[in-house]
Amino acid sequence: MAYDDFIRSLIGDKPNNPGRSSANFSVVRNGLRYRAVSMDEVATYKFGRLDDFEWVMEILHRSEKGAFLLVAEGGPSSPWRARDDDGFRNGHAYIPLTPDQAQRWLELRGLDEDLDALFGEGLEDA
Repeated sequence: MAYDDFIRSLIGDKPNNPGRSSANFSVVRNGLRYRAVSMDEVATYKFGRLDDFEWVMEILHRSEKGAFLLVAEGGPSSPWRARDDDGFRNGHAYIPLTPDQAQRWLELRGLDEDLDALFGEGLEDA
């Protein structure tokens, strides 16, 4: 449940957008512009199939300046769902992450190779 709590802390009370995310996104969050053309995809998590209610796809992007953006989408029973007049439907969100949040997301999703590639120099050996 640690992951659910982490995601809820990121989403807060902001509603998710209906439908799928755009591969060619350009969004402004907290006064900063995040554009797909100037960011690299550095990690991807997928769960389920598009016809599953709980499907999830999350892609972590990093800008040339080191800013992180989580582009997430999912089915009507996922954390990324969007509310509509009939209940819930597929939804998506663009969420800026601090480096600490990006590291936590990678840990919670079990993306150890990506975690090491991005933050390996700052990790301490056991």
